[in-house]
Amino acid sequence: MKLTEKNTLVYVMLAAVIVLLIPHLVRFLFYNNIMIGEEPYYHATIAKQIIEQKSLIQDPNYLFNPYHLVLASAGYFMGLDLASKLIPLLLGLLSVLVFYLILKNFRAGLEQRLFMSLILIISPAFIYLSVISNIHSVPVFLTLLGIYFLLKKNTVYKILSLIAFAAAVSFGIFNALLVIAILLAYLIKEKSKKAIILLCIIILISAAFMPVYFQNKTKVLPKESILQSSISDLSLIHISEPTRPLYISY
Repeated sequence: MKLTEKNTLVYVMLAAVIVLLIPHLVRFLFYNNIMIGEEPYYHATIAKQIIEQKSLIQDPNYLFNPYHLVLASAGYFMGLDLASKLIPLLLGLLSVLVFYLILKNFRAGLEQRLFMSLILIISPAFIYLSVISNIHSVPVFLTLLGIYFLLKKNTVYKILSLIAFAAAVSFGIFNALLVIAILLAYLIKEKSKKAIILLCIIILISAAFMPVYFQNKTKVLPKESILQSSISDLSLIHISEPTRPLYISY
């Protein structure tokens, strides 16, 4: 069948849905629908405390991350178990859609868009981001959204890009450095006043978050990169049946 604008996007999104639902289906059929790894239970526990206390965690060892507010807000209405599975899944699908639109904006051909999108979909890092409740899925989506809006010419889109990038920056210093690098690359290419303004605002926002980035606190979970997490949490989808961590009440 000949590729068209419509069916290429349908193929991409269908492939994403199938790939991302397989781990959930395996867990449902063979592992009593238990979530993969310890990380989702940690985030769910923090979100549960936020819901119960109706405020941020006061524990001196708690390392703040906006994801817990996102999870708590969704979990309040649909339950934390469902929210922990649905948030990364929806963000993953939306990220694929935005990635496809970015490729389209760069005038990539239909075959190129299909191929590059499929490479993204089957990558371990993407599957980790879209299957496991984690702190990276939201800023990754926001960064992609910021890039998409940044490539548009209208001033309104530039403002939306600023909002998306500013929100992504709040999730950690890596996200801040990534956004700054993206804006620097855009500034070098476009050499526009709007790019300079966006870059200056993002740098100021990042500077404001410095106390949050460098909190001298102990994480409950070990510090891992996205790639490390994706390999450890998704390898063979945990063939041996996992148990929930003893230190988590959920």
